[in-house]
Amino acid sequence: MRNGWYTENHARSIPAVRESGVLLSSVGDGRIASATRQDLAEAVAAAVTSEGHEGKTYELSGVTALSYDDLAAAFGELIGRDVTYQSVTAEQHLETLVGAGVPEPMAQMAVAVDAGIAAGAFSYTNGDLARLIGRPTTPLLEGLRPWPDRPAARPLVRDGPHQDTSPITARQPPREGITTMKAFAITAATPSPPSRTCQPPSPPPARSSSRSRPPRSTASTSRSLPATSGT
Repeated sequence: MRNGWYTENHARSIPAVRESGVLLSSVGDGRIASATRQDLAEAVAAAVTSEGHEGKTYELSGVTALSYDDLAAAFGELIGRDVTYQSVTAEQHLETLVGAGVPEPMAQMAVAVDAGIAAGAFSYTNGDLARLIGRPTTPLLEGLRPWPDRPAARPLVRDGPHQDTSPITARQPPREGITTMKAFAITAATPSPPSRTCQPPSPPPARSSSRSRPPRSTASTSRSLPATSGT
């Protein structure tokens, strides 16, 4: 089972779009047929609890491939403001990301993802997913409804020398144009908290291989035999 694009991936764009009213991307006229995690989980459940799937490969996607104009309209309805899709070239996109502080390797990754979308990597709509779950996949707008009021993702170090006790909502939304996989790139580029290694308990002190033994008696171990008289 090969999952396509998750609808929830788009949710990373919401904080920046709410701030700027602009969905900036280099996907051009590319389309995405996304599906929710719930849709995909139901497909897995259907495949493992029913027969007839042996040896088959399923390419899972939504039933409708939507453009970024459609995505901007969905964002506008969710957050209650006008949102426009601004298409830029890959070069302009990379320059914008790097200028906003995204490390260049991460910015290049985000631009490469958009290039894949532009080439149609996530636009297939073969119906496999809908057939497996027995219903149409969740519409884009419905899949995004749980997300508008959630704060932007932020790693939080709870203890240690780099402790950060500021609230999650304190993080400022990304600059205008840093959306979708761009927000993902920023999150992924944020240093992770120091790892905490669980040490096993110390073993008990090693015991000597030789046990203390009581001193042996110096007496002879041979038994005394009764005296016999010769005849």
